Amino acid sequence: MSRPKGSRGGGRQEVVTESDTCFVGNLDPTVEEEDLEEMFDEYDYSEIRMPPGKGFAFVSFEANEAAHKAMTELNGKELKGKALRVNLAKPKAPREEGPPLEDTAGLSTFVTEENVDRAIKLRGLPFRTTPADVLKFVKENGIEGFDYLTEKDVIMEVKEGKISGFGLVIFKDEEDAEKALDLDHKEIGTRWVGVSAAEMR
Repeated sequence: MSRPKGSRGGGRQEVVTESDTCFVGNLDPTVEEEDLEEMFDEYDYSEIRMPPGKGFAFVSFEANEAAHKAMTELNGKELKGKALRVNLAKPKAPREEGPPLEDTAGLSTFVTEENVDRAIKLRGLPFRTTPADVLKFVKENGIEGFDYLTEKDVIMEVKEGKISGFGLVIFKDEEDAEKALDLDHKEIGTRWVGVSAAEMR
């Protein structure tokens, strides 16, 4: 979906037919990632990348349609006194990838009455993240006591052969899961990862 000339935002728009990511520009310097999380929450976003001090961000979604809807409804909307510029980002050029992964069930199917109090949910994982990367993230961010975790304690959601950006870590007890919430907005690579308590649905 592309916007016709003369639509809100002005200027000539390059037609982008397939993109699951929006470029969000003209951000006020006081805008934080939490502000964008709140604004884009209803659009089923999977990841927000906001370089510090740059005045822009990239928001990725679970589907192209969600990106299109967010662009249409949020372009020109004010956030902290400034009108946002929301456009579809140009799709990245195809790159060589490994063999497809085996799809998993949705994460909610792995959260049970037995483990819900000792599980955390990860959001915004880079799409090439491995269970080993998650273990490194959990164990090497200044919180002690997680050495017992193994790859069996990590669940990565896979859709259409690719990591979806979501995952779970199951701890031995509720106390450790609560400590792990301090990992929220720590980085894997160059991306901040959202960490929250797991919930049953």
